Amino acid sequence: MVEIAKILKPQGLKGEMKLDLFLKDEETWKKIKNVQIEHQNYIVKSIRFYKGFGYILLCEIDSIEKCEIFRNKHIFVDKSELETDQNEYLIDDLVGCKVVDENENYFGEVESIESYGGADIINILNCGAKRSFPFLKTILVDVDVKAKKIVVNKEKLKEVMI
Repeated sequence: MVEIAKILKPQGLKGEMKLDLFLKDEETWKKIKNVQIEHQNYIVKSIRFYKGFGYILLCEIDSIEKCEIFRNKHIFVDKSELETDQNEYLIDDLVGCKVVDENENYFGEVESIESYGGADIINILNCGAKRSFPFLKTILVDVDVKAKKIVVNKEKLKEVMI
C-alpha cells in the first residue's frame, strides 16, 4: 500500500473531505477507484481539486458526522492502481535504494524523501551520518528501483549535498 493523502477535515455537510495531497497528479487520482483508511477499504465516489487541495467523496461516507472521525487520517492505495511515467518514482520504491556514483563509490542508503514544493529532498544514511541532496535530473545518472540503486554524478552531488 502507498500513502497518497492526509485527510485534513470535513468539507460541507454531505461527507466530502479536504485532502493534503501527496500524489499531485490529478489524472492519476481520477483513475483511483478504491482507497484504504485505517485498514478499511472504501469506494471513491468522486474527487475534485481546488487551489492545491483534493476533495474526495467516498460512497460509504455521506454526512459531516461520518467524516469527522477521519480527520488527520491517512489515505492509502494499492500500488497496482498507480501508474508512473518513465521518470516518475514512488517514494516507497526509492526508500532503501543505495546511492552510488558512476564508479560504484557508495554514498549511503535512502532513508526518507521530503517534499517541499520545489525539488524533493533525498535523505541518505551512511554509518549513522545523515546527508541530504535534491532529487534533480542534473544530479541523477540512473534510477533503477528494481535493483534498488540510484546512480549520481559525483561532481554535481558534491556541489549540493549537505
